[in-house]
Amino acid sequence: TQVTPLDTYALVLDGAAVLQGKVPAALARAGAGRLLQAWPAVRRLATGRTAPRGYDVRSLDRFGDRHDALWQRVRDQHRCAVVRDASYLNWKYVTQPGQDFVRLEVASRGEAAGVAVFTLSPADRAYRYRRAVVVDCVVRHDDDAAVRALLAALRETARARGAALVSFDLIGPSLAAHLLADGYVKRDATRVLLVATGAASPEVSDAMRSPEAWFVTRGDSDIDRPW
Repeated sequence: TQVTPLDTYALVLDGAAVLQGKVPAALARAGAGRLLQAWPAVRRLATGRTAPRGYDVRSLDRFGDRHDALWQRVRDQHRCAVVRDASYLNWKYVTQPGQDFVRLEVASRGEAAGVAVFTLSPADRAYRYRRAVVVDCVVRHDDDAAVRALLAALRETARARGAALVSFDLIGPSLAAHLLADGYVKRDATRVLLVATGAASPEVSDAMRSPEAWFVTRGDSDIDRPW
């Protein structure tokens, strides 16, 4: 059964780079690029999405007990989702061979408030600019300050790593609303979530077929494999 598309949200960090090859005239590209790049900041200003104070940002080598505790605080907001505890996050984003991930944490008062993981895709023939591709995100969607802190950390880290655009594949209406308020733009979906309910109970089967029940990111698929 087809449940819902895996939507893609994009945040422009360098407008001129993103328009490379799309707007041929350099002057026109520069002007259009500035407008494209300004939109997220204007959107954040209009929606009051300033980065909150009191959060520490750090890069992670591994996930640990504090991230198990984070998952315990987060898990009840999802009816259908992969268990994103430290064991899973390490297996997927630390020990997986052939991959290189950037792992971010925002913390408040000594507790992990959210984590985000992304990979950097170099410029190629299809995209003439470097992209930060988000593969996972663990945060309470009803904790507005934590979400704003995490998205700000993601944005600034991707910019510092030379990314011209952040791409975020997602099924999850509550987090998607945060992305749109933060200046992300929804693009056409190219993938869909399919489920086989099998002999599941009616309650479980109904949940599996409900788009609102799911939280899915790019990391839940095998499309992040290098082969």
